[in-house]
Amino acid sequence: MTHPTLSLPRRPGLSAAALVLALSAAAPLSGQAVELPGPRADAYVLVGDVHVEAVHAGNIQVRARFTGAHRRQVELGARPGKVSVHYPTDRVVQPGLPAEVRVAVGPDGSFDPAGPRTLTLAGSGAGTQARAEMRISLPAGKSVTVHLVSGSVHAGQASRTAAGSRVETVVVENVNGTLRITQPGRAAD
Repeated sequence: MTHPTLSLPRRPGLSAAALVLALSAAAPLSGQAVELPGPRADAYVLVGDVHVEAVHAGNIQVRARFTGAHRRQVELGARPGKVSVHYPTDRVVQPGLPAEVRVAVGPDGSFDPAGPRTLTLAGSGAGTQARAEMRISLPAGKSVTVHLVSGSVHAGQASRTAAGSRVETVVVENVNGTLRITQPGRAAD
């Protein structure tokens, strides 16, 4: 059986606060949704929480909902093999963030060192206040790479009915914060 793969790439200046591998059910999200045909995809999220759920078959599906004072100004954008969160301004505020982070962004919303636009993620001050809550349904045999600056990634089964489908491989690089991996019936390490 072929299993889906989740990877978190090493990117200078990018860090995930936590990665939790939790094989548990997740509630569906309402909001914006896209479907990505093909064997692999990249998801770009400046700030938020990403849940990757293993499913049996189909295309990679991404559902997102946004929270915060400016949530209605943020959009989910998709191109072949890519999904990204689009912010209306070049400054995004995540209250409590200890330092500013700057990320170069391409026209499609991907993090690109040669990108024409620079987004600043700050802990206070003026800017767009919005956070993404994203769910990615990842079919067997497909892979997704989550590019995340600030937030968390959770990976596991979509539901008990998806028995036999699981995220097989998780690669984690450049984590700045807590890393917790749990399995059903075992204590967290």
